[in-house]
Amino acid sequence: LDNALSSRDEIKALLKQAISEDIADWGITLKTVEIQDINPSQTMQASMEEQAAAERLRRATVTRADGQKQAAILEADGRLEASRRDAEAQVVLAKGSEESIRLITAAMGDEEMPIVYLLGEQYIKSIRDLAESDNSKMVVLPADILSTVKGMVGDKFKV
Repeated sequence: LDNALSSRDEIKALLKQAISEDIADWGITLKTVEIQDINPSQTMQASMEEQAAAERLRRATVTRADGQKQAAILEADGRLEASRRDAEAQVVLAKGSEESIRLITAAMGDEEMPIVYLLGEQYIKSIRDLAESDNSKMVVLPADILSTVKGMVGDKFKV
């Protein structure tokens, strides 16, 4: 039926030829044949409707799959770009730390004090971050907190 519906011109030409051969003996000339309506059976109509529904479902499934594929690709591209930017940020932070170590060393000399100062600064920042965290219940301080503070400020102050 799909073929019949899509090939009406071919069917008309074949019908015209067949009818013209039959009526030629009577002296009648057939000018045109027109197919006005094709009435398939109920079962054929039901089959055609089912076929059309299946085709629509197939196209919807393909479209959905293409959309999911595009979404996955874009999400992966986003993660890749975020990873690249995170890596660049880590490089910038490392260069900043390097520069701060250089500046502190230049200001304080070649003693071990600049390193102790930076470590102490990071230590205090870590404790502050832990204390501000919503899920932290307690903060553990080391037993040698006094020597840590003393190491940070130097021997100038007696603790």
